[in-house]
Amino acid sequence: MPDVWTGEAVGRMHVLQISHREVAAKMGVSNRYLSMLLNGHRTPSDAQNRVNRAIDQIVSERDAEGKAESSAC
Repeated sequence: MPDVWTGEAVGRMHVLQISHREVAAKMGVSNRYLSMLLNGHRTPSDAQNRVNRAIDQIVSERDAEGKAESSAC
């Protein structure tokens, strides 16, 4: 059974419209491996931090892109 953090991560990805592919790419892993992490089939000790850090980085990059676009107008 997956840990609680995986449901929270998937929910956050859904709300922020972040795909599994984006998170996997940011983590440097395959989409299949990310799915194994989120489904509880792989449980490395640093998985929660790595997934959340990847989501945070994607959000930060999107915010920076949005600010750059609005200042260019």
